[in-house]
Amino acid sequence: MKENGFTSGGGVVASRAHDAIRDAALQLRSHEEEGVPLLIVLYNNIRTRDGRAGHPLSHLEDYHIDAAMFGHRVVNVPLVPDVAPRPDRSGGGRTMTAQFKTYISAVAVISDWDDETIFVYHNCFTEKPFSTSVFSDDKSFHLHKRGEPYTQPWTWHRSSA
Repeated sequence: MKENGFTSGGGVVASRAHDAIRDAALQLRSHEEEGVPLLIVLYNNIRTRDGRAGHPLSHLEDYHIDAAMFGHRVVNVPLVPDVAPRPDRSGGGRTMTAQFKTYISAVAVISDWDDETIFVYHNCFTEKPFSTSVFSDDKSFHLHKRGEPYTQPWTWHRSSA
């Protein structure tokens, strides 16, 4: 890391985001009965020696947040000819479902590229939605799922504030 400003190796998509979301959800659970939207905020503060972000949003990209919230992407590949593949879907590793973590309104990621841009990923199962009027400037982006979240892995739709 010190020599090149980055490191590589194996890993599981969303593992860092998944762990951070689970830890934050435990902290917020005691506020579940307060009836207010609860927001998890993630920020990757890893910097190279010269102070810049080595790989901006590393491990906090859209697909990492999606997999951490709604499950890992499952791709069906037919092993025999003339069999059409089934559509991709979300599988295991979900932290948010219609029954679990409904008290979490959204997960926000502050961009380490400029430390000003924020991406708010809304939990479609929440009991208390997070308003898009909060963080409504030109450096704020609200992302939602449309329809059934498990049938559209790694797909987010931006909404205007």
